[in-house]
Amino acid sequence: MSTKRQQSRRGIDRRTFFKAAGLGAGAFMLPSLAPRTAAAGGGSSRPPRVIFMLTELGWNPFAFRMAPPGAPEEVLLRSAYHPAYNNQPDPLSWELDLRTTPRDRWSEILAPLYDIRDEVIALDGLGMLSIGTDNLGDGHAVGWNHALTGHPAGSFITGQRAMAGRRSIDMEIAHHLRARYPHLSDLAVLHMLVGYPGWGGGGTDTFHHWFYDETPDGSIFKVHREGEVRRLHDRVFGAGLPGDDADALSRAQGAMLDALGDRYAAVSSRLSGGDRNRLELHRQLISDARQRMRVLEEMVCEVPDAPMTRGEWWNSPLSGGEAHRANIEAFFNLAAIALSCDLSRVICMEFANQGPYLGDLFGAQDADFHERYSHGTNPPARWFGVEGSRATQAQYDWWLEAYPVLTRKNRFHTSQAAQLAQLLQSIPDGEGTLLDNTLIVLMDEISHGSHGHDQWPVVLIGGNAFRKGRYIRFPRTNPSPGRMFSASGAYSGVPHNHLLVSILQHFGIETDTMGVDSVQARAPGQASRTISLTGPLHELT
Repeated sequence: MSTKRQQSRRGIDRRTFFKAAGLGAGAFMLPSLAPRTAAAGGGSSRPPRVIFMLTELGWNPFAFRMAPPGAPEEVLLRSAYHPAYNNQPDPLSWELDLRTTPRDRWSEILAPLYDIRDEVIALDGLGMLSIGTDNLGDGHAVGWNHALTGHPAGSFITGQRAMAGRRSIDMEIAHHLRARYPHLSDLAVLHMLVGYPGWGGGGTDTFHHWFYDETPDGSIFKVHREGEVRRLHDRVFGAGLPGDDADALSRAQGAMLDALGDRYAAVSSRLSGGDRNRLELHRQLISDARQRMRVLEEMVCEVPDAPMTRGEWWNSPLSGGEAHRANIEAFFNLAAIALSCDLSRVICMEFANQGPYLGDLFGAQDADFHERYSHGTNPPARWFGVEGSRATQAQYDWWLEAYPVLTRKNRFHTSQAAQLAQLLQSIPDGEGTLLDNTLIVLMDEISHGSHGHDQWPVVLIGGNAFRKGRYIRFPRTNPSPGRMFSASGAYSGVPHNHLLVSILQHFGIETDTMGVDSVQARAPGQASRTISLTGPLHELT
C-alpha cells in the first residue's frame, strides 16, 4: 500500500470514534483535519460550503420571536395570529444586535445559540409566497417542495403528496460546483436522513421529500438520502480498500470503469429517448465512481475508522435520547470530515421526528407526534377568550399541552445546530476555521403546526456570506396568494425566494431567481397585484 494511503488510514482510531458516537466519555475534536492542499481553483482562500439542516412539523412562533427592548406586548401580538391583527397588514419590522442582547432576553428556542451569537442570523417573518402558484399536495407537501425550490409541484402523486417541479437548491449548487471544479465527484453533495440509529431508512420511498434533481431531458426525480451513518461512511471512503493489494485492485477497477464508459458511448446512439436517459444516468454513476476513486487516491487527510453498523447500534448500551444524540454526532463528524477534506461542499441533513427518543428529548407522550403536538400548536388557539377568536376551550387546552413539547423540539434542533457550528469552529480551514467558510441553514417545511407557510423562521449560522450577529423581523405587508390565506391570514411576509437567491449568489451562481419569478395575490377589497419573487434578500448584507 502506498505511503499516502497508509497516512490517510492512520487517522482517528476506533476508540476515539466510538467516543464520538457516545460509547465513551470525553469530547470529540478534530483539530488536525485542516487539508494540506490549497483550495480548488488555486489561491489560499478556502471554498464556501453549505449545510442544510432540515427539520419537520413546524415551529412554535411564540417561543421563537424576540422583541426589541422595552417594546409593548402588542409588538408580538401583531405577529402571532392574534384575531385583531391577522387579516390586516403589519408594517412593523425590527432588527436586534444579538452580540449585545443579554442572555435573559433571548427567546426560549433561540437561547441555545447564545454562545455562538456572533455567528447567527435569525430570520423571522419570511413567507413561502410561491405556494400561491401550487394546488398539489397537502400543507406539508407544498412546504417540502417549495422550501428548497421556490417552485410549484410538477406532478401529482396522491391527495397529500406531489413531486417537486424543479431541481432543489442543494443540487443547483452541486451542479454548479462540479462544472467549475473538475476534481469534485458526486460526493460534492451528501444527503442524510438523521433518524433513530438502527432504523436505517433513507432512499427515496418516503411520504414527502426535500431533495430533487433533473435528468438531461428535464425530468425531475427524487435524490437518495442515506439513513445509516455506516453506509454513508462506506460510500464516502469506499475507494480506500484495505490490504497490500489495494492500489492494484483500485487500478483494475478504474480500467473496468473506463471500458464501461467506452461501451456506453457506442451503445447510446442506438437507443430510444427514454432508454438513452436511463443509460445516461447510469453512465453518470459510473463516471462519478471513477472520479471518486481518483480523488481518494490523491487525498491526504485524516480518515476515521468505520462507525457502528445498524446491528451494532442495537447491541450497544445506548437507547432513547442518548442513542439519538450519539447518532446525530456520528453524522456531524462524518460531515465535518467530508467538508474539511474537500470531498463535499454541500451537506443536507433531514431530521426525522420519530423514534423512542421523543419522550426523552421532547417530553412527548406515546402518541402520533404530528397529530397531537404539531397540530396542537395551531397559533390561533392561543387566543381563546380574546374578542374575535374562534378557538374553543378544547383547542386551547390542546394548545397548552402541545406548546412546551413543540418548543422543546425546536430548542433541541437549535441546540444541535449550535453543536455542529462549534464542531466546525474547532477545525482549522485556511487562515480561519471550517465554520468561517461554511453556512449552516436551519429550516422547517412549515412555519407552525397547522400547516402555515408565513412568518416562517430560518436560522443562518457561520459562513462569510452575510452580516452576522442579528435577529431580523420582517414586515407582513404582501397580500397572501391563493392557498396561503387559510393558514396564514390575508397578508404574508417577505418572499423566501429572495433567501434562496442570496445563497445561490454566494456560491458564484449568476442568477436573480430561484423558482418562479412572481405570484399574483389580492388583499380583501383590493385589486390583484403582482409580487416579484426575484432578487436577493437585501437585509442580509
